[in-house]
Amino acid sequence: MTPTELPLFPLSTVLLPGGRLDLRIFERRYLDMVRDCSRSGGVFGVCLIVRGREAGEAAVPAAFGTIARIIDFSTLPDGLLGITVRGEGRFHVARNRVRDNGLIIGQVECLASDPVLPVPPQPGTVLQACRAIAEPWSADRGSPRPPARPASSRLPEC
Repeated sequence: MTPTELPLFPLSTVLLPGGRLDLRIFERRYLDMVRDCSRSGGVFGVCLIVRGREAGEAAVPAAFGTIARIIDFSTLPDGLLGITVRGEGRFHVARNRVRDNGLIIGQVECLASDPVLPVPPQPGTVLQACRAIAEPWSADRGSPRPPARPASSRLPEC
């Protein structure tokens, strides 16, 4: 597939194809990116941060990410712009550059979608087994055993 340029939004979380992610937009570079995407119907890429932080200087993004399409806008209680994005497809970043405003532009190649596989019938059997194990606890005692004490409270026992 032909490489294409895509603005990248490095985050400390991941977006998967088909997933949704709510974002708070407050840095000028990302406000400009959202404006451009909303005007053109464009998309941007979400990549996990390899090095750096979400805010401030441009972070180093992972070599793989997910295409994000804005599906909703809102004004958050603190007055910031909120957007909701939906993950569409995966991509590989061949190389990237940082604009003067700090926005990372990646030269990306879209990846083929993973095949959708049917769920085998075994998980139903596992679920039934878990229910059978948990049922005596809930029927005889009202609830499972109480939670264990924190490890710090057991240190004198060592």
